[in-house]
Amino acid sequence: MIKNKSSISDPLYYQIYDYYKNEIINESLIEGDALPPERKLSVLFSVSRSTIRQALKKLEEDGFIYIIPGSGSFVSHRTLKQELSSFYSFYEEVKKVGKTPSSKVICSDIIPLNNELAKIFKIPSATEILHIKRLRLVDNKPLIYEETYLPMSRFLNFDVNLLNSTPMYTIFKDVYNVIFEKAVESFSALIITDKEILEYLGYHKPSSCMLIKRTTYEKGEVVEYTVSHARGDKYEYKVTLNNI
Repeated sequence: MIKNKSSISDPLYYQIYDYYKNEIINESLIEGDALPPERKLSVLFSVSRSTIRQALKKLEEDGFIYIIPGSGSFVSHRTLKQELSSFYSFYEEVKKVGKTPSSKVICSDIIPLNNELAKIFKIPSATEILHIKRLRLVDNKPLIYEETYLPMSRFLNFDVNLLNSTPMYTIFKDVYNVIFEKAVESFSALIITDKEILEYLGYHKPSSCMLIKRTTYEKGEVVEYTVSHARGDKYEYKVTLNNI
């Protein structure tokens, strides 16, 4: 019964862990699927229940399953892990892990520069701002609700519909010759209560999310400000702190 084990010399609990890890990674088991009860697993693998508990504990520690006392063990939601060590594109990072990224423009409008945006962009008050709402998806499942603000003085005649098929940073570079200097991001935990955001992210009640604010610079000037609400159960950031 035990397949895909890393080594026949590995402890039995690890062979069982490795078997289920591969079943989950290969999507033979998907989010929310229940694993058999401990007693059935014990018979299935011809091992003691304590060995089964060891395997389940490691699967839980590594984020592959979650355990509900009295109910059983279930396959966890898969999270997209984002490494924060350099400038990145959501589109490219999703492709790296073998998944399919896509975007859906919800709406767009041109708004006047308000006090908050004036502080961020540091541009003349007469400048208009292009405001874009869109949904970022992975394998056609909603992951991020995103609001982007762009100065019209830098992005004249911006074709919002292109965002349904082309990454925004590709448009920046290919159409507007933007040369990125850096991006600054801030993160905080938040409970979503906004009905529109909840609906687009597939929630049915107030839920936790990661609030991400990104400010992108070109030659010392802000060319993009984006506020994102990322599903807390499907998105994870990893920060590398080098000793310098």
